Amino acid sequence: MYGIVRQSDGWIEVESEPGRGSAFRIYLPRLDGGVAAEEAKPAAANASHGNETVLIVEDQRAVRGLAKAILERHGYHVLEAANGAEAQAAFTRHGGRIDLLLTDVVMPGMDGRALPNNCGSCGQTCG
Repeated sequence: MYGIVRQSDGWIEVESEPGRGSAFRIYLPRLDGGVAAEEAKPAAANASHGNETVLIVEDQRAVRGLAKAILERHGYHVLEAANGAEAQAAFTRHGGRIDLLLTDVVMPGMDGRALPNNCGSCGQTCG
């Protein structure tokens, strides 16, 4: 949570009292101009199943496992990595063809934004 708030130029205030609990307040910058609302579109009939290869890069094992289980249940071939170095190795082992790179943004070592640029030709072949 802290990483997402900091990336958005926000901050977190914490108040804590023994025996009374803690309060966390998250402050994010105001968006000028607002955002246009989109109408919900019905999902395509075949949208619930896929056969593409997805590389999940997430340093939290539980989050990575949940994402993998959901994607595999819907027919996707899933590769997983806990960090940027493991992702690079998985990319290489898989012959450089990944249809979707699903990555955490804030990770130790290499962050998710830098990852596609550091997987050799991954930036050109990740879907």
